Amino acid sequence: DMAAANHVFHKNCAARKKSRLARKVNALAK
Repeated sequence: DMAAANHVFHKNCAARKKSRLARKVNALAK
């Protein structure tokens, strides 16, 4: 992610954001 690459977010924070987004997408897809 751009944020992770720019070190704006902690890697853990970026991963959590990504997982949360993925979960939302999966919920919408079902």
